[in-house]
Amino acid sequence: MTKTIFVSTPITGFGNIQDFLSFKEHAVSIIDMLKSFGHSVYNEFEHIDSDNCFDSPSKSVDEDFMKIEKSDVFLLIHPRRMQTSSLIELGYACALQKRIIIIGNFNDLPFLAKGLSKSSIKALLLDFDINICKTLFNALQQIDK
Repeated sequence: MTKTIFVSTPITGFGNIQDFLSFKEHAVSIIDMLKSFGHSVYNEFEHIDSDNCFDSPSKSVDEDFMKIEKSDVFLLIHPRRMQTSSLIELGYACALQKRIIIIGNFNDLPFLAKGLSKSSIKALLLDFDINICKTLFNALQQIDK
């Protein structure tokens, strides 16, 4: 079954442009894989070329929150411990009781995010590893159960 997926990624918070571009390459490969499965994917990330080229905060809030509301699944790609607006988007998705998948290192997640998979919220936490595409495909099948 195809889903509408909101993909949330940090844009700022990287130490340098090389870290940003390296992460972007990995994140875009996940986004491309989701599209190849036939899912409708919303993300701002693949259209941004640097960590300072994006919409105003007020425009981003309005657009992102509206698209989170319309999504079936909220996917957070969280590469490391960092301050990022994607955590606000995660909180909004939790408040809306969206199905949530977080890809990242468990130890780098904020305290409350670590408990989501054992809460009343339908959430899965996945390690970012070499098999992430297969793992994510299986998670998208499992999250509806």
